[in-house]
Amino acid sequence: MTIDELRREVLDLDLPNRARMSRALRELAEAAASYDGEECGLGSAFIGEVERASQQILRFPEVCPLALGPVRTKLISALRIR
Repeated sequence: MTIDELRREVLDLDLPNRARMSRALRELAEAAASYDGEECGLGSAFIGEVERASQQILRFPEVCPLALGPVRTKLISALRIR
């Protein structure tokens, strides 16, 4: 699932969940912009890593450890900033 596909799914959520997801997507975009400020293209690499991690979570959720109640965590690969 790409970020654009996720945005479309957010629109189908009820209002409280939509607000939470919209905030998360906004924070993701801000982080990508910040990485691009460090090095051109780093933001795209970050988004790519988030998308890969999202796919892994969707395919194998049980691999991700439980953090709080039903919430699971997934670390993404580190990015090198030159």
